[in-house]
Amino acid sequence: MSTTKPSPHSSPSSHKFVAESRRPLIKHRGIAWHKTAPAALRRLGRDTDGPGWEKWRSHLAKRKTPRPLSQLLDAGPTALLWAFADEDARVARVVRLSDDGGTGGKKRRGAKPKGQKSSAAKNGAVVRQAREWLETRAVTDWSVAGALEQLAWCHAMPALASRLDTDLWWQLLQRMVDTADEALSADFSRLSVAEQLLVEQLFAGELPLTLAYLFPELKPCRRLRRAAKKVLTSGIIEWTDGEGMPAWHAMEWLRPLLACWTRCCALGEGGGTGCWTSDAQNQYDWLVRQAMRLSRPDGSQVFVHAPSGAWSADLFAAAVRFGADDADRRVAHAIWPSSRLRPDKPKGGRSLPDASEHSGWSELAVLRTDWRPRGPALHVAYGGEQMAVELFADGKQVFDGLVETTITAEESLLEFTSGWEEVCWIADEDVVYLELEASLSGGFTLHRHLALGREDGLLLIADGLVGDPAQMSDMTSLYHRLSLPVSTGFDFAPEDETREGYLYTGRRRYLAQPLALPEWRVDPRRGSLALEAGRLQLVHEAVGRTMFTPLLLDLDSRRGFTASTWRQLTVAQDLKIQPASVAVGYRSQIGKKNWLVYRSLAQPAPRTVLGQHLGTEFLFARFGRDGKLKQLIEVEGSDGDGE
Repeated sequence: MSTTKPSPHSSPSSHKFVAESRRPLIKHRGIAWHKTAPAALRRLGRDTDGPGWEKWRSHLAKRKTPRPLSQLLDAGPTALLWAFADEDARVARVVRLSDDGGTGGKKRRGAKPKGQKSSAAKNGAVVRQAREWLETRAVTDWSVAGALEQLAWCHAMPALASRLDTDLWWQLLQRMVDTADEALSADFSRLSVAEQLLVEQLFAGELPLTLAYLFPELKPCRRLRRAAKKVLTSGIIEWTDGEGMPAWHAMEWLRPLLACWTRCCALGEGGGTGCWTSDAQNQYDWLVRQAMRLSRPDGSQVFVHAPSGAWSADLFAAAVRFGADDADRRVAHAIWPSSRLRPDKPKGGRSLPDASEHSGWSELAVLRTDWRPRGPALHVAYGGEQMAVELFADGKQVFDGLVETTITAEESLLEFTSGWEEVCWIADEDVVYLELEASLSGGFTLHRHLALGREDGLLLIADGLVGDPAQMSDMTSLYHRLSLPVSTGFDFAPEDETREGYLYTGRRRYLAQPLALPEWRVDPRRGSLALEAGRLQLVHEAVGRTMFTPLLLDLDSRRGFTASTWRQLTVAQDLKIQPASVAVGYRSQIGKKNWLVYRSLAQPAPRTVLGQHLGTEFLFARFGRDGKLKQLIEVEGSDGDGE
């Protein structure tokens, strides 16, 4: 993975592509035919009307190449609406026009039967629609919808040659060529940073590539290809981390970008010229896998609740076709076995790439036990001081939204003075582990530990707060509230006499143990675990300059009705019991299985807990049937090394 890439929090292009002078399709000597155009067309010269126009119409109707998008993707004009809402009336209207234009391919799902209007009536409606578009779009609408509308008109143009008069048709095409030129130097700064990238890729990448693909006979269109390739190459390389993972703040537009780049791959392959460099193609290949990683069990995209994140079997079937190897195809079948990806099932081979991934550049992490849609999975986005999570178990969404953290010292609120940064990432056969840290006011540092056991299905979410001994005493009053966003449809059932509870939906229950709190409610020490306003609130209070606040979630619903317990353990060093401000240990028991959690809050040193001799900073382990401890994750120190 690239470690030298600049931060993604800037404008998508620090440079501008130099646009050539305006490309007139019809010059004083006639149509600007390319030298590769059929001789019969090049001999037309000034003849842009009458017999010349009829020859051009006939050529567009009879030529076998280039093939329309509907045939390249077997998705019809609806490919333009991948990852977008069909309700966008003006775009859908032009898409329907493409359907009526007879471009072939699959028709739009759910389309109503066409009426019995005469050809003359239909043509009249098309002419009015085309003139209206020219008049109302005299100034280009530099938006996503505006770009899709232009692309829809562009794909309809070959068929519209038989329905429009010569002047109107050439005016439409000239408008698109001019727009493609203008887009190379357009200012998109009024848009959000992520939307700038999408609009640029659509207008300055896909539109000129489409014009070059559909009209290679015309010199002004054909010459657009080179600039389009530069824009597309720059876009995907600058906005992925070197292994296809996008920046977290561009997640809303991930699938629209995947759709744009997939259509461009189809055009590049169909035209035999490609659409970008080999490095860009490599990033696209990675992006297809990352897009599968960043998917919910129902196929929609994590961290997006808009139409842009909706599941599209056609989109992923095409993306897997243009950007996946056999391993990715096996992944596609593992997570979407009933989709239309099934006909392309790869032959042979069973191994799958790791389902988990982390990118410090993108500020995204995926903690999954495996690729099964029903397997436990935690998705984390941590831009700045914010952290968003989506947690899944048994195909159900358990958490969805921002994690809120409130910490006070002597009743003074501690503010974030830095964003989250990665400290440690480990993904092996036993566990997936991510540790992040952020600086707080008052000289405190907050460490967040996220550990998912692959075999056990246990998720540990733990915050370690460490203060500067030079700025506070060992008698500092500390308060910590960790607030987790519970998904709609889930509720929380606390136990009556003990402090654990169960997140549940229907008959599925997931145990939540607040390990730092006393198990029995009769214990006077303060703290709580409760559901308030749709959020699971873990409150922990302590005295000192450090504290550790762990929450253990059992994501195996088969143990949802199994007896459980936990204990705070004694930690000793040099035969002396250590206070919780130095180190803490916890034992969790669910049924007959036992786990150990240990965290050193002072400098790591040889210590003993539950008969185990430890010199590490953090340990998450389970006891086997033979009573021996098996490490899931052991972190030696804060330098990020683990084993």
